Amino acid sequence: MLLLLIQTDDGNIWPRFTTETSLRKDKWSEAVKQNILGCLDSKKSGRRASYGFFDLQNGRTHCHV
Repeated sequence: MLLLLIQTDDGNIWPRFTTETSLRKDKWSEAVKQNILGCLDSKKSGRRASYGFFDLQNGRTHCHV
């Protein structure tokens, strides 16, 4: 299960839940898909949780796996 916190241009923050399977198979923005799946696919440890952020406006990203 993935929790996405999405901030809109007006400053509101909306929580959304999805799954890795949905990101791989359903219709998602390519930018969203690439950033999240890139992080999940780069798992470097045996931890069960990953976290990070990406900002579509300025291109900043952080992935911790």
